[in-house]
Amino acid sequence: HAPRRRQLSRGDALHRAHALLANAREGTRLLCGAAEVHGVTLAPFSRADWDELAHICCDEATAVQWAAGAPPFCVEALELRARLDSFTQGVFDSFRSSPPQ
Repeated sequence: HAPRRRQLSRGDALHRAHALLANAREGTRLLCGAAEVHGVTLAPFSRADWDELAHICCDEATAVQWAAGAPPFCVEALELRARLDSFTQGVFDSFRSSPPQ
C-alpha cells in the first residue's frame, strides 16, 4: 500500500498553488524570451495541428471519431479546444516583448 499523504490545510494548499503559478509564469516568461532570441515563435496548436496529432497518435477508431466530429470530439468540445488555444495564444502574447508578425 502506498503511504497516506497528509492533507494540507487550506492555507498551505493556497500557498503551494501560488508558488506553482509563479513558477509557471516564470517558466513561460523564460521560454518566450528564449524563443524570441532564437527567432522562434511560440503558438498554440491550430485545428490543422490537432488534425495531424489525431492522425499520428490515435488508433484508427479514435481517428475516425475525430474526423467525423463524433463524441467525444463533438462541436462543443472542438469549440472549447479552440477557446483554450486562443487563451494560450494570449498567455504567450502577454510575455512577448513585441507582438508576433
